[in-house]
Amino acid sequence: MLPTVTSYRNYRQELRAKYNLKAEQPALTVLVLVTTALELDRCLESIYYQDYPNLELVVVDMSEAATVLASLQKYQAIYGDIKYYQASSTTNAVELIQGWANQAKGELMTVISSKDCFNKNEPFRQMVTYLQQEQLDLIGSMHMRYLTEDGSFRGFPVSGEFEDTGSHSIADLVASYAGEYQQLSGFIFKRELLATSEPATSELELVKNLLVASQKRATWKDYAWILTVK
Repeated sequence: MLPTVTSYRNYRQELRAKYNLKAEQPALTVLVLVTTALELDRCLESIYYQDYPNLELVVVDMSEAATVLASLQKYQAIYGDIKYYQASSTTNAVELIQGWANQAKGELMTVISSKDCFNKNEPFRQMVTYLQQEQLDLIGSMHMRYLTEDGSFRGFPVSGEFEDTGSHSIADLVASYAGEYQQLSGFIFKRELLATSEPATSELELVKNLLVASQKRATWKDYAWILTVK
């Protein structure tokens, strides 16, 4: 199927350029943190599967695996520029994420581990559209679990609705959305929040700081991404 998929995506790229579709949407920086090369292709495929036209893809390699750069070069040949940065496996991931406050080009940002992926092609578009319509600073989503042990997916029925969570305390959010507010994956937020939020020492603390820095926020009650559980 790869030749067909490649042809379709090349045609999609041409249409986006011809009609300047990027100009209609704010740039979204997707920061991919690579700690293992095993699931990188799946993660990148899920990003390029998105129908959002204005993406900046940044891959930060902390895996020290030689195969990561080779995988990226394969995608660069098809889709053009992918920013690649090599970091030590001992790098503090939270400090690294915060450091992108002044490096990313996107007005908006999202972060995902290369072990995880997006399960549909519309989450970016739907979440950004709602963020713009409601003039939000941050929007979260829900995740489904993929259990590698038996190859099964775990989740529960969701409504697909958007909920204004601006009046919710951080404690309430953590209690109401168990697991969703423990990591940055699944959030799309204004990049300026990273610059204005307090420095953090853990990813959970960074999430809390972003929530504090945001004036308006919401949660999309749908599965936008898949968390891989070994």
